[in-house]
Amino acid sequence: MRIWNRKTAGFLLILALPMALLAEVGRHEGDKVLYLDKFTGDAAAYVSGVEAESNSRGLVLAPGEDTEYVRAGMYVSETMRAHRWFRSVQSGWTCGVPDGTSLDVSFRFSKSRLGPWTRWFVMPPEMEVSLEESHRFIQFRARLTSETGYRTPRLESISLHFGEARDEEEGLPSGEVVELPAPEIVTREQWGARPHRGDYASHVPNRLVVHHTSSPSAEQYTGSSTIRGIQNYHMDAPSHGWADIGYHFLIGPDGLIYRGRPETVVGAHVIPNANKVGVCLIGDFQPPGADDLTAEQRASLVDLLSFLAGRYGIVPDGIKGHRDYMSTNCPGGRIYELLPELRLEVGDRLGGS
Repeated sequence: MRIWNRKTAGFLLILALPMALLAEVGRHEGDKVLYLDKFTGDAAAYVSGVEAESNSRGLVLAPGEDTEYVRAGMYVSETMRAHRWFRSVQSGWTCGVPDGTSLDVSFRFSKSRLGPWTRWFVMPPEMEVSLEESHRFIQFRARLTSETGYRTPRLESISLHFGEARDEEEGLPSGEVVELPAPEIVTREQWGARPHRGDYASHVPNRLVVHHTSSPSAEQYTGSSTIRGIQNYHMDAPSHGWADIGYHFLIGPDGLIYRGRPETVVGAHVIPNANKVGVCLIGDFQPPGADDLTAEQRASLVDLLSFLAGRYGIVPDGIKGHRDYMSTNCPGGRIYELLPELRLEVGDRLGGS
C-alpha cells in the first residue's frame, strides 16, 4: 500500500458515549467524486460530543455544561458507497479551525459494506492514498477538540476523488536540461488569485499532464475572472475543498497563459499528483463539444510545454493527457489525438535549441 501524504497529524483519542445524530450518506458528482456537505439524513454510525448546526448542517462541538462547548467530540459516518470501484483516492474538505481548536479527518475503505476494513488514514486536504486492491465503500471519522471550550472547529464538507492507481511507465528516461525562452505568463497577482490555504508540498516535475476545463467552454471565457472562478470552485465547492487552484498553468482561447500553483509544488489535477505539472486548456474539446483549439492557444501550449520540458529535463514521451492516469474523457478527444503531434514539436524544439 502506497501513501502520498502532504502532512501528518497527531491524534487525540476521545472516549465518550454514543448519541443520536443524523447524517446524509454522500452525494456524487459524476462517478469520480463522492462528497458530503449537509450532515443530516440517515443515522451516523457513532457520534459523541458533536452536533450538526441547524442552519448550515456543518459539524461542530456540542454545548458543554460549564463551557460554551464540550472540549472534545467524535463523529463516524455511516458507510458510504462509491459509484465505482477505486484503487486510489484524494481527499478534500472545507472547514473553519479557530485558534485553540483542532480538527482531524480520517477515512477507511472496504470491498464490502460489512468489511473487513482498511486501517484509518488521517487525510488532510489533498492527501492521496493508493490501495493494493479495488474498494467500493468508505467511512470517514472526524475528531474535534477545543482547548478552552469557548470556541469550536467546524467541518463544512468532505470529498473524495477516485482514481485507478495506474502504474507509471517503467524506464522512461530523463532528458537533457535545455534552456528555452520562457513564455509570457499572467501572474497570480495580475489575475487576482486568492492566497492558498496551508502549506504546499514540494516536488520535482517529471511529467506534463494536459487537461481541458470542459466547463467553462471557450465561449464562456472572460479572462482573469474565469481563472478566479475556477480557483473559487476548486477551493470552496463541497466536491473539492482543495488548498488552491488545482492546475499549475491555464491557457485561454486568446493564448494567455495564467500561473496557477508554482510548478515546483504538488498540484491537484490527477491521481497521483506528485511530480506532475498540470496544464489546463480553457474549453470543451470532447466531441460533441463545440470548441476547437485556437491558433493562439495551440502556440502557447507548445511554447509552455517546450519550456517546461527543457527546464526539468522531461522527454517528449513524458507529455501525457489526464486520461492516461484516470478514467476520464479529459483533455477531450480533440486534444488527446493531438498529443503525438505536440510531442514531435516539443522534441524538435528541444533538439534544435
